[in-house]
Amino acid sequence: MGSLDFINEADVKCSRSIHRLQLGIMEYILVFFGFIFNQYLIWLVPFYIYKSCFDNNVPNEIIVRIDSSKQEETQVAAVMIIFYLVSVVFTVISTQSCKKIFGRVRPSMVNMNQKFNLRKLEGNCSMPSGDTAQAANWSVFMAVNFCIENSFNQYLFLHAWVPIAFARIYFQCHWVSDTVVGAAIGIGVASFCDLFKESIIQIIISTLDLLY
Repeated sequence: MGSLDFINEADVKCSRSIHRLQLGIMEYILVFFGFIFNQYLIWLVPFYIYKSCFDNNVPNEIIVRIDSSKQEETQVAAVMIIFYLVSVVFTVISTQSCKKIFGRVRPSMVNMNQKFNLRKLEGNCSMPSGDTAQAANWSVFMAVNFCIENSFNQYLFLHAWVPIAFARIYFQCHWVSDTVVGAAIGIGVASFCDLFKESIIQIIISTLDLLY
């Protein structure tokens, strides 16, 4: 048995053990994590970013780039939300491209006793998990831009994608490796955007100034 076969076998075995879990009433909580970064609900996430901007958590490096006459929370929130949406688009492009390249089939349904069927909402390939990628992208975005460095809150945000990944596996939408690759893509995109944050923010602000 080659190393790839061994990894695939371990992946399937671990995934199936999660697919067959019976969590009972906990499913009502887990379905939130399994669905929040789905294409139908992810557009609600910017509202959380908007709220965070009004909680005075925006780093000064973002505020100082906005004209002093426009340093209102709404302008700051607009910049941060657009910056986040840029990373969302990059994440979608990355995950959809990988889905076409890998063409991996989603797991067959082995647990018919689950209360929620999220699989009926999925139509494309399995690898990587787009929901996990978006969750990881958001996690890093929040940890970098809205948390004090090395704080407990930053630690929590950096790992906020984990329950989303688990939920996607539990509801038989993905294999474990799908979520691992998805998380890597999301973290990579968020890190890339942060690396070029100054340039991206400046473009956003210049565009908003032209519009308003």
